[in-house]
Amino acid sequence: MRKVLNGVVLLCVVLLFAWLLIDRYIVDGLIATSPVTQDSAAGRTIPWNVHGTVLYLTREEAYRKAAIWYAGWSIAALGGAAFLVGRILKKATHSTDSSLKSPKT
Repeated sequence: MRKVLNGVVLLCVVLLFAWLLIDRYIVDGLIATSPVTQDSAAGRTIPWNVHGTVLYLTREEAYRKAAIWYAGWSIAALGGAAFLVGRILKKATHSTDSSLKSPKT
């Protein structure tokens, strides 16, 4: 069971690094292409504050940005939960193993 949890934690770490790269790519693309003035005709009506600069996104861009953000935090939560369960199981099996040993007389 611990090997499976260690595999899940490792997979989550790899996915988080991939998420950071994808997020950075998309955010940099949005920063480079999004206008700083609202354009209702183009559908750029959703404001996004990036370090003090307000950019305007389309609904699709805002959904894509939000989906990537939530996916990253979901991966982090899954990895964190698997790590904590692994630690709890390790402590539980360690204390059970030590209590099963015969006492020295």
